[in-house]
Amino acid sequence: MDKLIDIFGVETKGNNIVHSPIVDPIDTRNEWRLFKRMVKNNYLEEKNTTFWQIILKETSFKNQYPNIRALGFIAHILPMSTVICERGFSTMNLIKDELRNKLGNLKHFF
Repeated sequence: MDKLIDIFGVETKGNNIVHSPIVDPIDTRNEWRLFKRMVKNNYLEEKNTTFWQIILKETSFKNQYPNIRALGFIAHILPMSTVICERGFSTMNLIKDELRNKLGNLKHFF
């Protein structure tokens, strides 16, 4: 949690634009303590996907844990691996192989 707070709880600057922090570091730490206790008492038997659907959709959690919900949305958006990118490059390498790089222009064949 501390790493996420370090990343998303600070002001960032880029291209002469200042971006506000996504989460408040102090509030997020306090919410996290309460959130862990609430999960342990109420949702320990839930599957991960069902649990996050409840947390991200129910409005009661929106007011109670706004920073945790924000980090939950971010976690569900970020890719967990580079598989999709690697598949794209593999497909490109199948199409653009050594033989096709050496074909040249059509004017040489006439």
